[in-house]
This record gives sequence, C-alpha cells and structure tokens, in this order.
Amino acid sequence: MIEGINIVLVFIWMLVIPFILGNLESLLYRSGEFTGIAGRISFGYALELAVFCLLSVPLIFFRAPYAVLKWSFIACIAVLCAMSVPLSVKTVKSLFSREGSGALWRGDRENRLTLTVMAAAIFIIVFQTALVVFTMHMDADDARFVGEALEVAQQGTMLSVNPLTGEVTGGYDGIPKGVPVGEMRKDAASPYPVFLGMLSDLTALNPAVLSHTVLPVFLIPLSYAVFYLTGITLFNRDRQKTWIFLLLLSVIMLFSFESEFAPGYTLLNIIWQGRSIAEAVFLPLLFYAFLRIRPENGIKAQDILLLLIINLDCCLLSGTAAIVAAVMTLAYSFVKACAMRSPASLVIMGCTILPDLFCLVYGQYILKAMYRL
Repeated sequence: MIEGINIVLVFIWMLVIPFILGNLESLLYRSGEFTGIAGRISFGYALELAVFCLLSVPLIFFRAPYAVLKWSFIACIAVLCAMSVPLSVKTVKSLFSREGSGALWRGDRENRLTLTVMAAAIFIIVFQTALVVFTMHMDADDARFVGEALEVAQQGTMLSVNPLTGEVTGGYDGIPKGVPVGEMRKDAASPYPVFLGMLSDLTALNPAVLSHTVLPVFLIPLSYAVFYLTGITLFNRDRQKTWIFLLLLSVIMLFSFESEFAPGYTLLNIIWQGRSIAEAVFLPLLFYAFLRIRPENGIKAQDILLLLIINLDCCLLSGTAAIVAAVMTLAYSFVKACAMRSPASLVIMGCTILPDLFCLVYGQYILKAMYRL
C-alpha cells in the first residue's frame, strides 16, 4: 500500500530532483533558447541516469556493497542540485515573466484553437497514463529485473544473487562468488535493475509496485514531453502545430498499444522496462539533441556532452538501446560531417558512442573472458 511518505519521496525523486538538475541545461544550451519545463525535466532525468551509470558499472565490477553506490549517488546528486538551485530560481521566474508567456491566453481565434488542441492532447495523455496505472496488470517478461531490484533493496548487494534460484552466484569451477553469470552479465553492463532497486529503496516502495504503478505516472508524460521538444523544434516554435503533432501522436499510441508489433506497445504496456524507457524517452531525446546542433555554429563542446549523456543513458537502460543509439549517432555524424565538409566532426561526434561500444563488449566478452563463464 502506498502511504503519504511514499508519495512525498516519489514526488521528490521523480519530479523535484529532475527539475532542479535539468536547470543545468542552461549551462549547455545557448542563453537565448528557452525549452521550458519539458526541456528541464527531460534533461534532468538524462543527467540523473548518466551519473548513476558512471557510478554503478565500476562498483558492480568490483563487487562493492550497494550502500557505497547509494551514498555516492546521493552525494553526486546533492552537489549537482546545489549547483543548480540558483538556476532553478531563475527558471521559475522565467516561467512567469518571460516575454510572450501569456500569449496562449489571449482571446483571439487562433489561440482558442491552440488551447483546444492542447486540452485534447493533455486529456488523452492523462487517460493513457490512468489506463496503464489502473488496468494493466501484467508482468511481461520483467521477473528477472524485479528479482534483481529486490536483491538491491532487501539484501544490499548488486547482481550477486541469481534471481531465479535465490542462490549466490559463482563459487564453482573457479568462478568467484557474487559474479554476474548468464543473463546477469548483460545487467552488469546495463544495470537498470540496480537503478530500479535503488529507486525502490529511496522511495520505500516494493520494486514491483514502483514499476507497475508509479513509474508510468511519470514516464508516459516524460515521453510526450520529449516529443513536445521535438515538435517545437521541427515546427520553429509554433505551439499550435506542436500540439496538433502531439495530439496526433497520442491518438496513434492509444489505438496501437494492444499489439506488441505496434508503436504504442512499449509506451502503454511495458514502459517500466529499461528498453521501453529507452525507446519511448531517450532515443527520441537523442533525435532531439541532433536537431539542436546547428551546422552554421559548428560542433560545440556542449553538444558533444549532451550526446554523451544520452548515450550513457541508453547504455544503462539496455544493450539493445546502446546498439540503436550508436547506429543513430554514427549515421547522424556521417551526414553532418558530409554537410559541413568536416571529417573532424565525424571523429568528434563518433567518440560519443564509446560508452555504447563498451557496454556491448563488457557484458558479453570481457566478463565472460575474465571468469570463463
């Protein structure tokens, strides 16, 4: 049962902290570009997951206790939040004082149409979220992930207990105890179940309850927030066209979630799984990051950093997502290098896929070779 304290903790970790972290986006993007709450929260989630990925992979390799990861992560997030607080205050002021912020509320016909479309899109998104939270009672191949998350939350270890048998891994044929074996090797390279377990610990919720009941409330709107950013960029900041785009997308998702071959399946059926989060949120966010790069300004360090952060997120969430992110980044880098006639930009942007390559090699080959699994 979810109690008041759980709701407060969920609100802090799933909304407040991502928003505060997201204000560091203003240090990356040009000061004249305001991405609003959608941009701030999207970037906040990306930064939070990237920090966790950088901390968790080496600590799992050295078989460190979960407490080390937990407090290291909290310390890093606290430092980043402290850096972002002044920017957060500035953002809140901008939301109310920014020129043109009240343009939608003028009574002319065009803005009434925009408000109508916006209300319809928001209604469908809220309906979809409620549909998943209150009616989707299924596990859909996530038993192993929840088992590994339970190990983190209840036993304080990371990927050292076989989720199928409950026994400590290794201890035979020269394999050290507590080493990820079998399918768990993939999770050592993409430790999303560990993140789920830590989030379960921080919110005092069971991982299964957190996954199926709480995460969709935030992840489904987050996915549409990323699509909003994409639309507002593609349509040259035309909010009416952007909301029409979002309305069309939400309708397509709503009527295509019943089949696992349809685009709405991952968003409205298994959004709590790592690969689904990558597909619905972070791969679209990667595409949005491509749109933000302006060839006339060259490749900036902040553009490279943003691509690196999103690729780290994909590594954390799923090995499949890491492959797709690497292919997308390489394809975009090649096209952009040709357009700019700059081979150097291909090399520079191509370096952002190094985490993806490491993710693919580490779990499948390095661990296997080290322990002869």
